[in-house]
Amino acid sequence: MSFEITAFSTCPLGEIIDYILPNFHQKHRLELPVLIELAEKVENRHADHPACPKGLAEVIRKVYDDLTMHMMKEEQVLFPTYQLWSWTNGSCANFSDGSRTRGSTQ
Repeated sequence: MSFEITAFSTCPLGEIIDYILPNFHQKHRLELPVLIELAEKVENRHADHPACPKGLAEVIRKVYDDLTMHMMKEEQVLFPTYQLWSWTNGSCANFSDGSRTRGSTQ
């Protein structure tokens, strides 16, 4: 696993959004359901043990639900609003061909 160190304070917002979508949103959507399933397995298998993390799966599920709502708002409202704003203010030059949309895999 490698980690990139990026000075986000100097990046155009469009580049930050393009970084957030695959590195956070997509990963959370893939990994949190697996984590919930694993927590449920641990709770079911070790329910009688005093150190069993009872309720952990439900806490993770709540975090996942809240995070999903948050990400949806960003993807459906915040990011497109920024994209529209940047295009109407002439800053679409941040994109290589001027036609790229948020969430594309180009």
